[in-house]
Amino acid sequence: QSMGVDLFKKLALNRKGFGWFPEFSVKEELADGRLVPIGTDAHIIELDIRLYRAKGRHQHVVDKVWDAIDDLGT
Repeated sequence: QSMGVDLFKKLALNRKGFGWFPEFSVKEELADGRLVPIGTDAHIIELDIRLYRAKGRHQHVVDKVWDAIDDLGT
């Protein structure tokens, strides 16, 4: 979770605005009613997450993690 999400969540919780958040980052606030969804289920979208890294060699641990993630897709 990024600092940006925390900032916008804080603004929404303080009634200073609204935000578009990953559901996992506001699960507790939705469960206890501090935040409520705007709109209907038609406003919920699927989101693709893609990983990127610089081309070339990296620290050994980075290459191992990348290889493990790559193996998940095959």
